[in-house]
Amino acid sequence: VVAFALPFMRSDLSIKFPKWIPNILGLHDQIRKWILEAAKIPVGDQHLLNIIVQLFRDKEFVVGTAIAVFSITFPAGKIVICGFIVFGRGWLGEARERKVLRALELTAKWSMADVFIVGLIIVFFKAEGFHFRMVAAPGLYAFAGSAIISAIAVATAKKLLVADLQSAPASPTVAAPDEH
Repeated sequence: VVAFALPFMRSDLSIKFPKWIPNILGLHDQIRKWILEAAKIPVGDQHLLNIIVQLFRDKEFVVGTAIAVFSITFPAGKIVICGFIVFGRGWLGEARERKVLRALELTAKWSMADVFIVGLIIVFFKAEGFHFRMVAAPGLYAFAGSAIISAIAVATAKKLLVADLQSAPASPTVAAPDEH
């Protein structure tokens, strides 16, 4: 949640003009402003949720969906599943606990997608031919921290659930009727 409230990154664009383009009447600032507006280059504080919304506004549905799924849906899913494991142990029943464990293993396979998303956002903000600078902001560190904490929580929850399932008595099986 903190990763969404804090700026994810700060970006700025500086242009080194050739000497033959004079800075008369603020021409350099006007050109920079025009480039930012024409190219829709975001500068300043960038929030993860705003990045996702802007991608959808720009009809970048595949990228927007990928970032939303891997930075919102999967982490939220892992939190819910870990909650079921920690708070639902014992009353879920062995069959449901096994399903929760399978769901946890499925989300764990996609846990490195968080790193991919950060890389994807950085590529999204690249502006070739200009000096586009991006500086990590507190939200990026919160996002990275939540990914690490999430990985630890998933590993701990999985260990608890596996231990519970291994110590549970074997489920009684129903014997097939004799065919004599």
